[in-house]
Amino acid sequence: MATRETRTDSTSNRQPGENKYGVEAGVAYNEHVREFAEDGRVPAAAEEARRAVDSPEGPSLRDAEKAGKARIQLPLGDRVRGLWTRVERAARAALDELRR
Repeated sequence: MATRETRTDSTSNRQPGENKYGVEAGVAYNEHVREFAEDGRVPAAAEEARRAVDSPEGPSLRDAEKAGKARIQLPLGDRVRGLWTRVERAARAALDELRR
């Protein structure tokens, strides 16, 4: 009688299509975002983005944003879309605050 192999590593808890490197990349990304915010670099980056959007290259930046959003695949559906919407609103609010 064959014995069934039991997985004891963290891969057994992964969603279909999720790999170790994707998880590690996500953790690293989140850590870099946290450090970026804690270092106080957000206002300068927001101002730089505002200047770029208000510059002659603004229309091409908006077109690129639309193209990127059209290709995005959100595996968690509405939950991720809701989170993305909140992040986008916060970023726009930060830019509006800088414009004042």
